[in-house]
Amino acid sequence: MRLETGAEHLGTLDCVIVEPMAKFLDPHGFRSSGLVLCLQGMPLCEDVLIEWGQVLEHTRCLDAGLSFALPDVTAADSGLRVEDFEAVVRAALEAAEAPRVVLFGKAWGGPWACQLAVKENSPVAEKIFGIVLLAPSVPAPEKACQELKVPVLIVWAEDDEEIPWEYAEDWRIALHRMQHAVCWAVPEEGGHDAGRVLAKDGRAAKMVLHFVATLNLLATLVATRRLGRSDRSDSSLDAESPSPRSVALPKELVRLCEELPDFLAGQLGEDALVGLPVALEKACERSGLRRATRKLYELLAAWLRSGLRARFMAAAKE
Repeated sequence: MRLETGAEHLGTLDCVIVEPMAKFLDPHGFRSSGLVLCLQGMPLCEDVLIEWGQVLEHTRCLDAGLSFALPDVTAADSGLRVEDFEAVVRAALEAAEAPRVVLFGKAWGGPWACQLAVKENSPVAEKIFGIVLLAPSVPAPEKACQELKVPVLIVWAEDDEEIPWEYAEDWRIALHRMQHAVCWAVPEEGGHDAGRVLAKDGRAAKMVLHFVATLNLLATLVATRRLGRSDRSDSSLDAESPSPRSVALPKELVRLCEELPDFLAGQLGEDALVGLPVALEKACERSGLRRATRKLYELLAAWLRSGLRARFMAAAKE
């Protein structure tokens, strides 16, 4: 589609936007889980489209109700400023009707994603809930990295010859003072092609999905709890109610829960085999929506801080 950025330097540009199937099946009732927007620096040629098509295939972000945007903003444009990226993200959010965004920054796009996320007095920066860096260019923007207030996931293949894995140390140093979670996925092979990397390493692909879904789920839980507080007449929303009624969870919340691992259900006090959506519904029935969503929020935040590792379950049980 053609994206009207409103920026003098960019004007109108091409942008690939891929929407989840749920949006086509229920166009009036669908509510977006969020947007993933990729800054990768290459023209939208066939190879680039294949690469990011593979990323979508192996991460299954669309299944979580997330939209995906790939704007035609390239590294060849030396006149770009952070305000231009701000305009692109704003226009993409509007086009996808999404409430928030997670930025994917590959190579050249990595430093720009970080700089946009820390832009002061920016309504767009406030809607950035996380960053996925895919073999980002060096040097890392140290000042921006130190000011980041959102979690970061770095995906970097050990056999990347274009931006070698050894350069990751520059980013590790730049990010080491961050107060928010910094997660790492280091596949052995795949080179500099993000689609190939995630196709060869299913664990890395799941980590990307879990990272993006968790960030959007945390935001959705906050909104759900606010909704609960605004309806004082409904005892099903009362954390102290002795016999809470069944609670209808928002569809976007359920979709995000469906993409997270089953062991999280066990952390909510249910059988892990029932899955997280059912576990959350039972927890709401047992203790009320606000208490159950608060517990899940704290659980997800701790899991994120652990680096999204499976061993988190064992540590939590001790």
